[in-house]
This record gives sequence, C-alpha cells and structure tokens, in this order.
Amino acid sequence: MRRAQTNLSTSFLREILLLRVARQVLAPQATPLRILSFGCSIGEELVTLRVLFPEAEIFGCDIDPLALKVAQARVGHLANVFKSDEAAIAARGPFDLICAFSSLCINPMPPAAVMQRQLPFSLFDDLVATLDEPADRRAALPA
Repeated sequence: MRRAQTNLSTSFLREILLLRVARQVLAPQATPLRILSFGCSIGEELVTLRVLFPEAEIFGCDIDPLALKVAQARVGHLANVFKSDEAAIAARGPFDLICAFSSLCINPMPPAAVMQRQLPFSLFDDLVATLDEPADRRAALPA
C-alpha cells in the first residue's frame, strides 16, 4: 500500500462535528458498530472514537511504523491497532464507518505540480477503492 499523507499531526476531538453526525446517523443500528480509523497516526482519533462510540469495535491502521508503535503503546487497549495493508483491512472488515480525515490528502497542500506527483488521482482512487470494496473482493486483490 502506498502512502499518501506524510504528516503525522493529529489531535483529540479534531473532527468532532462530523463524528457527532455519524453517531446520529448510525445510532439506530442494533449491533455494535465496527469503525475503522484509516491512517490512525499516533491514536488520537481512536480515543475520540472511543469517547463518541463507547460500545463500538474500533480498529486503527497506519502505514508508518513509528506511529503504529506509539498508537499501540498509548491507546492499544482502546482499539485494535494494525499495519495498514489491503489484506489486513479486508480481514478485519466490513466496517460501518471508516474515518480517513487526513490520510487521503497532503497537508499543507503543495503547489499543483508537486501535488500531482505526490498524490496522483490514481493513488487516491486506489486507496478509496480499498476502503469501499466488499471484503471478499479486497482479500483477492494483489499486494
């Protein structure tokens, strides 16, 4: 899996308004929710998800080894933290909610020519497809 975002910056309650809307929309569901933080970085978003969705099964994945180590040490007791790749995501899915707030962009945004090289639309499209496809099809994708 190719990396899109290289910035590990994150914060607790960063996308609180969006997550409150998601909680309202998903509230009628009878079974516990399954939530993925795609690009969980050092785990701040996992804490936010645990606060807003206390009964949910929460997963966090990232491609950066240092971020994963920190997330596992700090918040591994709150969520299933794992290395991000297509097979690992498919094995843990499907999910009711996938958060990818900063993983599918580059911050700060570089000039257009640099952006086209670092995050071509084909990479963005591939990453979104990995998250959107049914688990049985994703599991069959080549690595």
